[in-house]
Amino acid sequence: MEFEDWFRIDAKYAGLVLGAVLMIYFVLEFRARRWNPSNLPVLNNRKWFELGYGKATQRYNSDPLGMLKSGFQNGADAFYLCTESHFRLILSPKYADVIGADERFDLGKYIGEDFHEGIPGFEPIANIALDSKVLQLAVKTKLARQTPKLVAPLCEEAGLALERHWTDETEWHELKLRGSSSQIVGQIVSRVFLGDKELCRDSAWLKLLDDFLETTFIAAHHLRRWPVPMRLLASRFMPSCRKVRADLQRVMQFLEPLLYKEIDPEKETTALTWIKDAAKGRPYDFATLQLTLAMASLDTSTDLLAKTLCDLSDHPHLVDDIRKEIVEIVGAEGLTQASIGRLYLLDSAMKESQRLRPLGYSTMERMAKEAVVLPDGLIIPKGTAIMVSGCHMMDSSVWPNGETYDGYRFANLRKNAKNSLTSPYQLTSTSSDHMGFGHGKQACPGRHYAAIFNKIALCHILLKYDFSVTLPEEGPIEMRGHNILPNAGVKISVRRRQEEISL
Repeated sequence: MEFEDWFRIDAKYAGLVLGAVLMIYFVLEFRARRWNPSNLPVLNNRKWFELGYGKATQRYNSDPLGMLKSGFQNGADAFYLCTESHFRLILSPKYADVIGADERFDLGKYIGEDFHEGIPGFEPIANIALDSKVLQLAVKTKLARQTPKLVAPLCEEAGLALERHWTDETEWHELKLRGSSSQIVGQIVSRVFLGDKELCRDSAWLKLLDDFLETTFIAAHHLRRWPVPMRLLASRFMPSCRKVRADLQRVMQFLEPLLYKEIDPEKETTALTWIKDAAKGRPYDFATLQLTLAMASLDTSTDLLAKTLCDLSDHPHLVDDIRKEIVEIVGAEGLTQASIGRLYLLDSAMKESQRLRPLGYSTMERMAKEAVVLPDGLIIPKGTAIMVSGCHMMDSSVWPNGETYDGYRFANLRKNAKNSLTSPYQLTSTSSDHMGFGHGKQACPGRHYAAIFNKIALCHILLKYDFSVTLPEEGPIEMRGHNILPNAGVKISVRRRQEEISL
């Protein structure tokens, strides 16, 4: 057979394959549209002449806050948005208490879909979707009970991390805020969860941990552009997904020696013992579960620390008052879980930063495990991904002068509470008016540990350093969909000061 005949045959079959792929794609796109029995609007649905949902997603990404606010105009309480994860049902905060108490809505299932459960490379985040809930149980029961024992190692490593990354230089020097915060947090997190002093101070490990977290989010973002049934195949060829798998293998090489490390539970406690106890004999992958804990803590703690420092930099009088509070309370009692709990002004400043710039404009992500009819008759079909809007947290509809940062806000409100230790105005409390840690039964299970972690870091920073933040033209944040990230271009100038007390 002549070469031209082979070419014609190959071209013919190539055309058939291409046609089949396009047909499958359009069928999957059609099936991706959620059944909408409540006849709710889709705010940014694709236009009749648009191929796929790329343009619809771009419209959402260009102004997620504006789109969310416009959706609730004229008294609307629910609507769909086409996000990079495809259709999401956005609910008014009036549903927060109902959704938070209803276990038919599951956070793990939502994260499992959003971060590609079952696709190699994404195990550290998809672990949150495990039916066994080993991770959640380890955090709620084991980490919570061990927190008092963790104060000393947290304090020691915070001091060492700051000395290493911010130095003891008494002259002003400039650093990137998000990058240096991530390195500091990564070192402290690794000390607590991995229990290895050498590894937590290994520059290669800290860089790999930070890179792997960022690469995972980028790869997950890229993969969401594909219909769900095609993602496993697509992940085999996408460069970002291949990098995630390669980086995960490198991470495992660092973690493998810890599997064989002998630990005396009377003297030392790490995530290895927490996960083993929580599993109660059920099978689990220790390495990826431990990485899940470290990544979750690294991401959220770096976020809150960087945002708080941005706000404090603009309010030097508040910084002075917080320093006085630390000197008075910690100076008299030492740095303990109890004394940290009495740092009301520091707690207030952090909660206010979280109110104005939480992790995202939407919160309480859940997946409906079955069809649910809410008390007002709103029908949520099985398999629907929902989010509750958190935009009201940031304006004056709930909080007086809500657009303005007031680090004293929650400390003043707490003074008038009947019991300041159980006040709804403390950092770890959740409500429909402040969902920085989520809300309801599936609110962040590690928020009490996260509060202590960040307060210890800030005690060291405020007592040991003067600092000043310089913002880029875009401001203190950058957006990734509806997620609010500290801007990577923010710079912080620091210099060592003489602390009033030793920590």
